[in-house]
Amino acid sequence: MKKGTAVIPALLLMVTMFALAGCISIEEYWAITDDQQPAAEASAEESSGSAGLDAEEARKQEEARQREEAGREAEARENARREEEARLQREEEIRRESEAWENARLLEEAVLRDTEIRENARRDAEVRDNAQREAEAQENARREAEAQENARREAEAQENARREIEVRDNAQREAEARENARKEEEVRLMLENLEETHRRAEAEEAARQEAERRRSSGGQAGPAPRPRYYAVQEGDTFSSIAGNPRIYNNRSEWFFLYQANRDKLENPENPDLLAPGTVIEIPSVAGEIREGTY
Repeated sequence: MKKGTAVIPALLLMVTMFALAGCISIEEYWAITDDQQPAAEASAEESSGSAGLDAEEARKQEEARQREEAGREAEARENARREEEARLQREEEIRRESEAWENARLLEEAVLRDTEIRENARRDAEVRDNAQREAEAQENARREAEAQENARREAEAQENARREIEVRDNAQREAEARENARKEEEVRLMLENLEETHRRAEAEEAARQEAERRRSSGGQAGPAPRPRYYAVQEGDTFSSIAGNPRIYNNRSEWFFLYQANRDKLENPENPDLLAPGTVIEIPSVAGEIREGTY
């Protein structure tokens, strides 16, 4: 409470005390006047005989004095009433002012509490936001590290796969090189055999022609002609067919049959898949005459 507000109740208390003191004085005055009134009347009666004119004047003065005293008493009572009303009004104003100050204090406390609550809520929200941002940053860092690790592993896997492919390619190229070398060796041997076969066929053809010449001159019958076509039997291969005396009489000449009949095979890259019933052509290797089917 302010200093001016504390002074007002003290002033009211002093005014009330002075009013009460004034009322007591008036009552005492009237009490004394009432007690002395019979004596005054007796004195007036005693002096009435000596001064008749003064009695009437004294009575009038007394009545005037009484009226004046009554007026002062009424005025004092009215003043006391007014002072009491003023005191009550001041007390009511003081009470209202106290209530206003109390309400203001309570409002200020409520505002302070609300401000404190809002500040605490703001700080809590800020702490939560910071924690959330930190958690998000940690999660992003973890994901980035995981992505980098996955990329590294994928790169290692790709490198390992590339190396494996390279190793397989090298192995395949090496195998192909060995296979090509083997095929080249087979071709070389086959060519040598073919040259030998050609020489032998030429010798046989020369002997055959010589025999025919002799037969035509001596009247003897010549050998039967060799077949131009051959019907494949169960279990036949190009090698076994080439070794037939009526075909080439040399198993190593199967390559001639294979080259002349690639388009008749189910798988041209595999000469062993020779289906029974297939009619293959037997090419001439030394200019020999071939006709018919064997």
